[in-house]
Amino acid sequence: MINSLRELQALTQEQISKLSDYGQYESSLLLNEAKIKLALCKINGFGTPKSPLEGIDLLFDVVLGGREFSVWTLESLSKHKFLELEEQFFEYYFEKRENKDPRILTIIGICYAFGIGIDKNPSQTFRFYTLAAEQGYAAAQYFLGLCYINGSGTKKDPATAVKYFQLAVEQCDPNGQCALAACYNFGIGGVQSSTEESVLLYKRSAEGGNATAQYTLGVWYERGVSVLADRTEALKWYNEAKQQGSIEAAQALQKL
Repeated sequence: MINSLRELQALTQEQISKLSDYGQYESSLLLNEAKIKLALCKINGFGTPKSPLEGIDLLFDVVLGGREFSVWTLESLSKHKFLELEEQFFEYYFEKRENKDPRILTIIGICYAFGIGIDKNPSQTFRFYTLAAEQGYAAAQYFLGLCYINGSGTKKDPATAVKYFQLAVEQCDPNGQCALAACYNFGIGGVQSSTEESVLLYKRSAEGGNATAQYTLGVWYERGVSVLADRTEALKWYNEAKQQGSIEAAQALQKL
């Protein structure tokens, strides 16, 4: 992952151009890393014309591909002063809402959920996630499931949340896999508690780049929870999560 902006400044134009050749990457983790690097180059104008909005859009592409949108994501955006453009970013997408593109509708929902360029509004968040989820958009199905789990913008309904998580999982969405894994682990939303299903889904999610799933597997392998204790596996998953900004994983590595 990216350690500093200096690393990006050292890239040649040819190297930056190759980042956008997405077909070369053998895993979603490598693909996400390339997209993040390219996004930061566009935002800062390193080796490519400066285009902050295009760069931020690319970061959201990573999020919508299954890498969770978290406090770390917001802190990262703020650190690099991306949020100075947040109102412009929100307006850019809000003006396109009539096109009913599920990706755009989901991004608008995220903006309302986290207060990016607009005041937080759970009802509007729920509305836009629903519009996108009804079109079969996996990221929106996952986020809508969270609304039902937390009772955000709607009444709590764990069973309906599981329904949407399952729809996202059918499209191999890492966020949906992680959420459904937790449901199987704790027997939420009417699903039968199943260690086997939970471990399987967490592994698929972790392999897809979900930091929460990676950290969870690290804990389980360290402590022998639901799997045989394996220090090597614990280190592997803690390191993967740490590279994505997981503070918990970094702390776990210090103690392991």
